[in-house]
Amino acid sequence: MPYVAPEVLLGQKFTKAADIYSFGVIMSEMSTGQRPFDGQEFDHKLAIKICKGLRPEFASGTPDCYIELANQCMNLDPQKRPTANDLWNILEKWIINIESSNSTNESLLPKESSLSSDEQLSILKIKKQFLEADEVIKSLPIPKHSDEMYTSKIIKTKLISKAIKGVYFN
Repeated sequence: MPYVAPEVLLGQKFTKAADIYSFGVIMSEMSTGQRPFDGQEFDHKLAIKICKGLRPEFASGTPDCYIELANQCMNLDPQKRPTANDLWNILEKWIINIESSNSTNESLLPKESSLSSDEQLSILKIKKQFLEADEVIKSLPIPKHSDEMYTSKIIKTKLISKAIKGVYFN
């Protein structure tokens, strides 16, 4: 359930935007090394919280731009989520910036004369944050119940929708 977009929990159809929401949740899982909302019951109460704006957390040390992108993917309004093409372009840019060298030294920036000094500093900041996050990830604890199995189940969206309406109108 944590990967399901709020609008789908409310009974709307799956869309490409709903897939983008799920991608944002996966980004948070990659940040923490743990399933989203780990330790919480995956029930209608959690669904209501998700529909009201609850989102998974990120590990400390996660690059700001990564958190911003994941949060854009998990925007409550599907129209405000990036497209798959937007994600491709952003991720490709990050990869190019990070792979340009394993240093955060300014002299090793890509030699692109079209970049302003602010853009160059932004590239350095992003690269530095990702390299630091790489080190933090190595020290993350292994989840307590890493052998625990989660199974798929049907989500009763009509009940969630009724519960949400009851919360908003009572």
